[in-house]
Amino acid sequence: MEIQFRDCTLEISKMLNAWLTDEATKKYAMFDSTFDEEFTYYQSNTYEEQIKDVLKVIYVDGKLIGYVVFNYYAYEGIREVSINPLIIHPNYRNQGYGRYVLSYLVSNIEEIIEDKVTQIYATIEESNISSIKLFEHVGFHCTSLNENFRNYYFINHR
Repeated sequence: MEIQFRDCTLEISKMLNAWLTDEATKKYAMFDSTFDEEFTYYQSNTYEEQIKDVLKVIYVDGKLIGYVVFNYYAYEGIREVSINPLIIHPNYRNQGYGRYVLSYLVSNIEEIIEDKVTQIYATIEESNISSIKLFEHVGFHCTSLNENFRNYYFINHR
């Protein structure tokens, strides 16, 4: 399989709104927001110098199958990427694409972000069992439970 992470555009984010008919996408990833609203938010809220927001769409073998937002933080010698959210198109779930994409992502995070990365972070809702299993399978470790959310880290040993 050939995978590509490309910059998301407003036009693409409007196309992604069709994915919002899927209840899991709305519940766990978008929280009542549309993709184009999220894109516009990140484009207009660049107020924090220490945070760089990177929005990517994911193509596998030429098919648009995913979307991911990275929030990149650099502090006290740590260069952290937060995944918030990672979405696989509903038609491609439970077929190994999520595992493939997340495995590729952790192996190539510095090329995708275009900067040094020491750790990758994700917060997953406690009831989102499929995402919890996915992140744990790829090597993320749960470090804490905060209300209804689990915090996961992956340490980049490159």
